[in-house]
Amino acid sequence: MGARQQLADALLEALGPTFAVIPDPRSIGELDPAKVGVIQLMRTKVAPTNHPGRLAQEFDVWLLDPFKSPEDGETHLDDNLDLVVEALDGMDWLLWTDATRGVHPDGHPGYNFTLTTESQIVP
Repeated sequence: MGARQQLADALLEALGPTFAVIPDPRSIGELDPAKVGVIQLMRTKVAPTNHPGRLAQEFDVWLLDPFKSPEDGETHLDDNLDLVVEALDGMDWLLWTDATRGVHPDGHPGYNFTLTTESQIVP
């Protein structure tokens, strides 16, 4: 299993089935209002490390909110931000550096996390 799928699985396990996790950078269109939050991730960088046989991998992870109302959306987004930070902090195999408030390319409000993990090259 690759690092991207491992990250998607770990986020879904940590956040539970009320979140949708989209493990690729496809256009997501309308968000499912039955979900509390939506996570989308994309690997953005791969680089060698000082450890032979290992790669550093950087990911952009978007936390999006399916609520249409700005008032409801901001409250839910704040609550979900806390949940995602807690989930990421519990994953000792990655490092997240920041979460920046922004607008996803599909127009949804959210937070964009930058995180890095190191993985072993498996032939």
